[in-house]
Amino acid sequence: MDNPTSRQTFERYLVSWSAISAEERRRVLEESVSPEIAYFDAMARLSGRDALGAHLAGFQQRRPHYSFALAHYLQHGDAALANWLMKDDSGKVVVRGYDSMSLDEAGRIASIVGFSDVPAQGGG
Repeated sequence: MDNPTSRQTFERYLVSWSAISAEERRRVLEESVSPEIAYFDAMARLSGRDALGAHLAGFQQRRPHYSFALAHYLQHGDAALANWLMKDDSGKVVVRGYDSMSLDEAGRIASIVGFSDVPAQGGG
């Protein structure tokens, strides 16, 4: 089942990965993730909204014009799965990934385990 509210929360969270000001990133994260969020992917294992915000700011330092789009979203109770696309500054999809999430009582993201598939460069 796809809950429109939790889907919107995840889409809002994706904005936090974009090239936005530190103040806007903080505001977006306050709206979309719990203060104690647990985040884990191939690059980081983090705990807390401030640590996640610093991680996202670092990502934008390395990839300043990259953006994310939601491809598909599924939810069952307080668990959700999102399929997302990372795009470069030309709009080309450079990474496809999935986030497995749990939601807190307020509907914010409480935990994320992220998986990504980086396509081979040069079509090989």
